[in-house]
Amino acid sequence: MSYPNERSARLKDPASTKTQAAEASKKYNCECIKCGHKMSSDKHCADLKCPKCGGQMRRAERPGPGQDKNTAPSNACTFAQGCEISFAEKQEGQEDNRFQIIAYSGQIIPNHWLWGNIAFDLAGLRFDKSRTPILEEHFTSRRLGFSTKQDIKDKVVVEGKFLSNPAAQQIKADMTEGFPMQASVYIPPDEVEEIKEGEKAEVNGHTLKGPGTIFRKSHIREVSMCALGADSRTQSKAVGEGSEQEVQFSVLEKERIMPEEKTKIESAEMFAADYPELHSVIVTAAKAEGMAEGERAEKERFDKIKELAPDDPAFVIEQFADGKSVDEAKTNLITKLQAGAGQKQHIDPAHQEFSDQQNGPEKKEGQEGQEGQPATFDEAVEARIGADSRDVSDTKKKADAVRFCVGKYPDLHGKFLEDNRQKS
Repeated sequence: MSYPNERSARLKDPASTKTQAAEASKKYNCECIKCGHKMSSDKHCADLKCPKCGGQMRRAERPGPGQDKNTAPSNACTFAQGCEISFAEKQEGQEDNRFQIIAYSGQIIPNHWLWGNIAFDLAGLRFDKSRTPILEEHFTSRRLGFSTKQDIKDKVVVEGKFLSNPAAQQIKADMTEGFPMQASVYIPPDEVEEIKEGEKAEVNGHTLKGPGTIFRKSHIREVSMCALGADSRTQSKAVGEGSEQEVQFSVLEKERIMPEEKTKIESAEMFAADYPELHSVIVTAAKAEGMAEGERAEKERFDKIKELAPDDPAFVIEQFADGKSVDEAKTNLITKLQAGAGQKQHIDPAHQEFSDQQNGPEKKEGQEGQEGQPATFDEAVEARIGADSRDVSDTKKKADAVRFCVGKYPDLHGKFLEDNRQKS
């Protein structure tokens, strides 16, 4: 027999000392599932990895390809919560020979002798058959009844009828007189999640704290009526005739559990509470990164505003200090240039060398687009940028083009500003 590492220490229950001593003297013939390497060991094969290829070892005498699974004794799969068995509510047309059992309430069973704190995920729990056997103390030779109705929702509920044999009728008579028969359920696992010391996980709306185990997938083989509730802390001889048998199951890897089968990862508040020192380091690093990123963004904003007006440092500093974006600074620069052009009443001499209409007639409103003239201020700026063959940045070209067009096309510039005011 082999057990997950976290549970092996809990096998040292006084009731099982003799059995464990006999097991310790055994030698196991092991074979690698992957490469077929064989070896003898006093350890359980499922606890070993192949010394040649690192594959999972299995018992060599077992047929088939073998599986990378863990095993546990069948008597470790009987569980009781101290729930009393009651008679089912009699329905019209039904005989007065029926019982109701709450086999599992969905809560956590503490301190199991092998599994630690344990719970069964109701979402992954199923009945093995459509009619579940009802036994006495998990002995297959002591048959008391069977289920006629079984349900798994927020708890596991089984209803059924007593058999006519003397043992079943004696228990029915004892219950009629008030004897508190209790329920125990046999649930072998298919897939388990191990919760280590200091860890916790959510199951059925409850928080299970490690060390412990969650049966994420499992099945109900039978339900028993017991005179005394089983003590989960002590190994017993339950599942009498099958007590030497083993059950196999898979241990889920953490990466498999977290995305879908587990609840969402802990929130930032929980992380900060559980790992305060690590959380402080992360926060400090994040702040430093944020400050560095902010400094880079501010330097980039200043450089772009400076490119708009390289000859007007006062304007650049004013726009930067006021927190203006590059687009806002560009609009403010156009407004400033327009105001300067209106005061002069003539074209800025700085632009005369670029003007071919210095002495031409004044262009009247409505003449845009005629005789090759631009229809809008934006078109004028774009055309000027295209004509600028100097090796300078695009931003610098646009700034120069804006200055040029403010002086050359005051009507188009005025319309441009009016349109912007209406949009805002």
